Formats: sequence, structure tokens, C-alpha cells
Amino acid sequence: MEQTIREIFPSARCSDCGNEDVAKQHCGPLVPGGERAFFCQSCWKARYDEMMTGAAPRPLGSEPRALPPQQTTN
Repeated sequence: MEQTIREIFPSARCSDCGNEDVAKQHCGPLVPGGERAFFCQSCWKARYDEMMTGAAPRPLGSEPRALPPQQTTN
């Protein structure tokens, strides 16, 4: 079951980049099965964007994937 808690976690570090500015705790589709993680806003967005492309969640502590360029219409 997915669970995201949005609050300030003063004693936590981001599970990806190590930043101390953690705003979310999550277990669900953004992390490998059964894991719980803390994220700063930029790492959360990177993982969310990856999920929206259909990619499986990458291991915690890894760099964001390069996403395909977004197409724009003029």
C-alpha cells in the first residue's frame, strides 16, 4: 500500500542525495518494493518524473535517470 507523509523531518536525510531538507517520507511506487525512504523536493520530483515514463523505481541513493526530452508544440 502506498503511503506518503508530507512534513518536515529534521533528523532525516534524503535517501537519494543526502540533503537535510527532507519534506516527504514515502513507501510505494517511487521506491523499490517494501522500502521506505525520505526525499527532498528535487529528488521526489526526479523519481515522480521517472515513474510517469513507466520506469521501474531505481535503487535508493542512485542518480536520477536521464529522461527523454519533452516534445512541445508551437
